[in-house]
Amino acid sequence: LREAIELAAVEGGLHYTITEDTNSDPRYCADWIKAIMHEESSKLGASVRELMSGPFHDALALSYVCDYGMIFVRCKDGISHNPQEYAAYEDIALGTELLYKTVLRMSTNQ
Repeated sequence: LREAIELAAVEGGLHYTITEDTNSDPRYCADWIKAIMHEESSKLGASVRELMSGPFHDALALSYVCDYGMIFVRCKDGISHNPQEYAAYEDIALGTELLYKTVLRMSTNQ
């Protein structure tokens, strides 16, 4: 990427600066929360996968003081964080139901 930027700058007679604005150690979802989510999604008949995600705008700040887990809802064509993002009501309902079941289990220690 740096080489491509350098080439574009040279070809366009441009000057640029690259700075690092964030550098955080990896943060991981709590295994015990993931286990609950897997169990509850199985009960709902949902086929789920674990995804690698950087929680920079979601859970990063909280991750330093408490455990966390994340539920992702399937989006059309995989487009997320974009005005074209679309999720079917059924997928939103499934994600909401999984969230409810997970929080219920967490709050009742079951």
